Amino acid sequence: VALGYNLGSTWSSVDDGTGTRTTLLDLIYTVSFGFSLTDRVGAFAESFGTIAVNDGSEHTHALDGGLTYQLNDHFQLDVSAGLGLNAAASDWFLGAGVAVRLPR
Repeated sequence: VALGYNLGSTWSSVDDGTGTRTTLLDLIYTVSFGFSLTDRVGAFAESFGTIAVNDGSEHTHALDGGLTYQLNDHFQLDVSAGLGLNAAASDWFLGAGVAVRLPR
């Protein structure tokens, strides 16, 4: 069983069309819970999103869950699906990934 989290921020510059640039700040968060189903298969659930600090950005909040499959000690595959919790987030999404552990 594992509980993980990440906190961060992003800055983006926006031009309003008149030559005025504004820098927007968003705070980023993730909280995930994962557990093993077998020696090679795992499952996870995650909440993540952004919190807008400036006017001009919107909060986004979403949930997803998925499965992982460890091919060997150095490769893992994953699939996930999720949904947005507010209007600014994507309604739904699918994902897939590959994780590679590099040897020393």
